[in-house]
Amino acid sequence: MMISILQQAVKEDIFVLLQHEGIARSIWTTLTNKFKGSADMIKNKKALIKKSFDMFVAFENETTKMTIDRYCHPVLEMGRLDIKKDDDEWVDKLSDALPQEKTHEKI
Repeated sequence: MMISILQQAVKEDIFVLLQHEGIARSIWTTLTNKFKGSADMIKNKKALIKKSFDMFVAFENETTKMTIDRYCHPVLEMGRLDIKKDDDEWVDKLSDALPQEKTHEKI
């Protein structure tokens, strides 16, 4: 049953390329290994997402909601790649990225 679910979920041209033992666990392991990437690829992904996070800023004319929505992407990716940050780092990055209210001096 699980094999048929996996076969339906994976495109046929990808499924035929997988080298597996014909059991669901073997198919699943092969799929995860194939799409996880090599150690170098994961290292590069981590470096790229860290840099993206470090450089994150709000765009001009972007609403706060839009900025926060965009902010969620690197946060989720960092979680998937097991990149840890303190709660303070998450909050500080977002608060620094949000546009600051300009004060107008009276002359």
